Amino acid sequence: MTIHIDLEEATLHGSVDLLWQVWLNLLDNAIKFSPQDGEIHVQLSQLDGHICVTIQDSGPGMDEQAQAHCFDKFY
Repeated sequence: MTIHIDLEEATLHGSVDLLWQVWLNLLDNAIKFSPQDGEIHVQLSQLDGHICVTIQDSGPGMDEQAQAHCFDKFY
């Protein structure tokens, strides 16, 4: 597996512990659902005072039913 990382320097105010959990969950899912020879791209950029984090993998993606519930707690 290949991981590409492109991070701009940014300052973020928030809970360090909660943010670490978010990043770990997203990266864990990207690794878990990507093929062994797949790629993961992680990008952090700052635009107009906002921080944008993108994690993209080469896994199969979610079907429409999963997408409809992706923000439901414990789905």
